[in-house]
Amino acid sequence: MSYLRGPLSREQIRSLMKDRKNESESAEGRVRKEPSREKSRITPIKSVIPPDINEYFIAPPSGSVSVTHKPCLLGIAETYYSHSSMGIDEKMIYILGRGSPSNSQGLDWGKAVTLEINPEDIHTEAMAHADFLELPSTFAESSNYRKWKKEFLTWIRQNKPLVIFRNRSLKMTGLPGERKGDFEIRIEETLRGKKGP
Repeated sequence: MSYLRGPLSREQIRSLMKDRKNESESAEGRVRKEPSREKSRITPIKSVIPPDINEYFIAPPSGSVSVTHKPCLLGIAETYYSHSSMGIDEKMIYILGRGSPSNSQGLDWGKAVTLEINPEDIHTEAMAHADFLELPSTFAESSNYRKWKKEFLTWIRQNKPLVIFRNRSLKMTGLPGERKGDFEIRIEETLRGKKGP
């Protein structure tokens, strides 16, 4: 069984990622200057999002001369997996970034990418002298974020199970996060030990 934790504050996000929210939020990722087809959408003025939506900015790579913030969705889930008889009590954190949806219809979180973000890279203010890509119209409606959040949590539940391998005859149980190949190696070693030299 897995448990998803409720909305997290910025400080809670920082705390979680020191070890590596059930929430889908608006974020502004970093990108280098885009090809000319994007230039017409670049502006030095940041678009406004609904006040009830958390907004974060990802710091640019060290040494960047120019920065253009690109709007995207940030989904963070802290999941708990528990099974008393198997002795499982595991916490895992998933951080996904999803490109701007073109409409308010269903959002496929399967197309999101896993993000490796350091707590120090998360800011509530944009970088000084940064430019911004135009905000999609779908980002202006609070109701869209509630829908995206629900879809994100559903996707996590359906696609991020904790897989545990078992060998009933040997009464062996895999470790959380253990790969199938590694578990099979442990089985072979156990069998060799039973046979003796």
